[in-house]
Amino acid sequence: MTDQNLTGPPMIKIDGFKIKQLRETKGLTQLYIATVVEVTTDTISRWENKRYPSIKKENGLKLAEALEVELEAILEKQSPDTNSQSSPDPTKLLEQKSSGKNLSRRQLIITIGAILVVGTILHLYLFPPGSGKQIPVIASRILPSHTAPGQIFPVIIQIETKSAAPFSLIIKETLPPRCSAIKGDPTFTATTEQDNSLHWISRISGQKSYFSYLARCATEVKDGEILVFQGTVTPGKKSGSPTTILGPAKLLINYFHWADENRDGNIDDDEILTVYDRFNLIKGLELDRTQLDEIWAGQGYQWDEKSGRYLVLP
Repeated sequence: MTDQNLTGPPMIKIDGFKIKQLRETKGLTQLYIATVVEVTTDTISRWENKRYPSIKKENGLKLAEALEVELEAILEKQSPDTNSQSSPDPTKLLEQKSSGKNLSRRQLIITIGAILVVGTILHLYLFPPGSGKQIPVIASRILPSHTAPGQIFPVIIQIETKSAAPFSLIIKETLPPRCSAIKGDPTFTATTEQDNSLHWISRISGQKSYFSYLARCATEVKDGEILVFQGTVTPGKKSGSPTTILGPAKLLINYFHWADENRDGNIDDDEILTVYDRFNLIKGLELDRTQLDEIWAGQGYQWDEKSGRYLVLP
């Protein structure tokens, strides 16, 4: 049902009970729906409790998309007007009785057929084909093999999919103890101190998408320690176990620069090109490229334990 509004945006009347039922049936949280629709969780709660029976049609379309149904599935249905229904004609009733068993049998067949058709249409209406399917994705992590304590290093999570249609997903990355995320691109949706994890809720389109962050391990971490990262991606609706993020997950603590892959105390041509090719994907984060260029152009570098920094050898 759509309200006509001559002075504002088009409005629609929504069924809060049906919205809540669809969300819970699909295992979606209010935070997930709020992120996709771009409103607050309080707003979603008010919609479900029918405090806002009418909303903007634009928000209604986003809400239906987040619930993976058509817009009509969340609209309030108008109650039929019982007064407008005409009383049965006594003459017709007599004619129906006189038709005998053949007519009754025919009516029974028609009634059963109508129930089956209506039931099928209702099922497709509320749960369109593909709405319950898990969207196949491959998530992989790009992580340096090593880093020095207290030094900033980059991490990239690459999402690949064959889905032609845009879809929403949840990414959870858990960092090892004594290691913290500094900044993310896109900005983190949330972080959890209890398990040292960061979260993104995002809507993506295209076959490849990238989520990246800068991290740093505490200066107290000892040389030779191995730290383990782990993460999951949940695409679409939560139908089963989340997908594990593949790729490197172990980070060795030593005093070589994270870009020095062969750990020879220098950043050579291949290594500097790898940095520019691979980590050029990070658009919203600032790597210390100046120091990288200076090490590459010089005679190498040396770790200064007193200052906790790299000294470039001229």
